Amino acid sequence: MSLVLVTLPQVTVSTSGSKQRASSSVLSNVEAVYISAPAGNTGAIYIGDSNVAVGRGIEVAKGTSFTILSPKGEMIDIYNIYIDA
Repeated sequence: MSLVLVTLPQVTVSTSGSKQRASSSVLSNVEAVYISAPAGNTGAIYIGDSNVAVGRGIEVAKGTSFTILSPKGEMIDIYNIYIDA
């Protein structure tokens, strides 16, 4: 199998507490996800499941990034990753 890189559109969270899916479509055969918080953001972003919120989830400071790696033999479904800011 060859490596395929997919760049998804930027996720915009217009209001804190209005979490957004990382992808609007099911992408369930992913081995790694790279998420960055642009330096121009007003603050950190939070990554998690459907219960993510500011202060609850994986905090990614503005200007930094976070990588999610699937466990060996498993896959990530990006559709189930949410972002709040």
